[in-house]
Amino acid sequence: DLVNLNDGFALFDADDRMVLCNRAYIRIFPSVEEISHASPEFSELALRLATTGAAVSSHMAPERWVRARVDRHRRAEGAHVQALSDGRWIQINEIRTSDGGIVGVYTDITSVKAEDARQRALELLQALDVQHRAKAQPSQLSGGEQQRVAIARALANQPPVILADEPTAPLDSERAMAVMRILNRMAQQYRTAIIVVTHDEKIIPTFRRIYQIRDGKTYEEAGLGIEP
Repeated sequence: DLVNLNDGFALFDADDRMVLCNRAYIRIFPSVEEISHASPEFSELALRLATTGAAVSSHMAPERWVRARVDRHRRAEGAHVQALSDGRWIQINEIRTSDGGIVGVYTDITSVKAEDARQRALELLQALDVQHRAKAQPSQLSGGEQQRVAIARALANQPPVILADEPTAPLDSERAMAVMRILNRMAQQYRTAIIVVTHDEKIIPTFRRIYQIRDGKTYEEAGLGIEP
């Protein structure tokens, strides 16, 4: 029974117009309810999500997000995950039908993502030697502990680019190298670009590429890339 299905469901015809959707789909995307009865094209639904700010990634460049979302929908290559502005995470499975339409199934995986994030946060805190302070308030942390927790927070969402301004400044040598090991592993495992601004000479040998600013000019040189 599609009407009572816990997952959201939507069917689009060969012209990419919505043929039907169930109640769960509207619960997931309430901002499209007003137009859902008029057989809207998927691009209209995507535009409504962008203009209402329903999708997190649509906030910065709504038009670009709409184009990318419509393109992904029409390719119908399977599953991907979308973050909503209300904190929910939705897994979207879109598959092409035999008559050229597209069927989509939308599953709320917020609880799964929350547990994954909690486990990842604990792993990062342990790697940075502050796991024993996981339940402490910010005011209860030392300066060094606050720095390491801030690094863990920056890494938790696995961003494509990390801008690290003096990430090891208040840390001793051992913990500074621990931070660099985490950043290095993040770069390799998740293909994350790490850009570090530092005066800490002990971490410079770990860099693969170095840019120095002298007398208003920027100079590039190859780094040693030593494993921290």
